[in-house]
Amino acid sequence: MTDSPAQPGKRPALRVRAARRTASGPVPPLVRDGVVKRSIAIAGHATSISLEEPFWQALRLIARAQGISLAALVAVIDGRRARTNLSSALRLHVLAHAQAELHALRGARAGEAGPDVSADVGGDT
Repeated sequence: MTDSPAQPGKRPALRVRAARRTASGPVPPLVRDGVVKRSIAIAGHATSISLEEPFWQALRLIARAQGISLAALVAVIDGRRARTNLSSALRLHVLAHAQAELHALRGARAGEAGPDVSADVGGDT
């Protein structure tokens, strides 16, 4: 399938590529400007989610670390979100997870170095 020329004021059509395999698994066929669109079943019905590939990779790592599937992790995040859209909730979950890991790492370092280093954990440096 070929892309049609973009019209002024319109975004280009989705580029459809044949699926290929990478170290992290198959690459889905729908890619647009670095955003990957996947379909995941939540509560028995399929929903499409568009995220950048690094977020998909981070979510897979988080799910693996928790011993659950990617779909199960997405369902948990979906159930906890308030008024934000699902893609944003997933990005925020990845950010919160990274911040918690960093905080734990800084806490471990502060504990190793002694009590005076713990003041650095606040982030005002």
